[in-house]
Amino acid sequence: AAGPTATAPTSAPAGGEGAGVVSLMDGFDFLRETRLFGELSLEETKAVYHAAERRSFAPGEVLIEQDQPGPGLWVIRRGTVAVRRRGASGESALAELGPGAPVGEMSLFDAAPTSARVVATSDGEAFALPREAFLHLLAANDRMALRVYRALVQTLSERLRASSAKA
Repeated sequence: AAGPTATAPTSAPAGGEGAGVVSLMDGFDFLRETRLFGELSLEETKAVYHAAERRSFAPGEVLIEQDQPGPGLWVIRRGTVAVRRRGASGESALAELGPGAPVGEMSLFDAAPTSARVVATSDGEAFALPREAFLHLLAANDRMALRVYRALVQTLSERLRASSAKA
């Protein structure tokens, strides 16, 4: 028992390096609290965290472009985005989404062109999980796949119901 305690200072020496470790995991607790990843174990959430890229965005920046292959899943951490659809009569707003909201989730299921564009309406930050990384994660863990797919289906169902109610 004395061995690990004795090595702890050399693995996290004084001078702030321990604080660096905390910042390296910045956003981890946020992911654990999202609906999409809330049912995952600690190890499963760590795998998602390490597979995702943290990206900043500015107002007006297009995260997802309509009629293009979707880049993968984005989970908005800070800021807001608008989901918009261009049509023959112009562009219509479908939704305004903020922290915790997933966008681009349909691109995880197929490589079809996206049905809408997602544009930042404020400065913000998101976790981006490319489709290939997502599929690799889920292929390695069936229990994790079931939990994440269940949360994705709930999200898609809610969005379909909301869209149908507007029609």
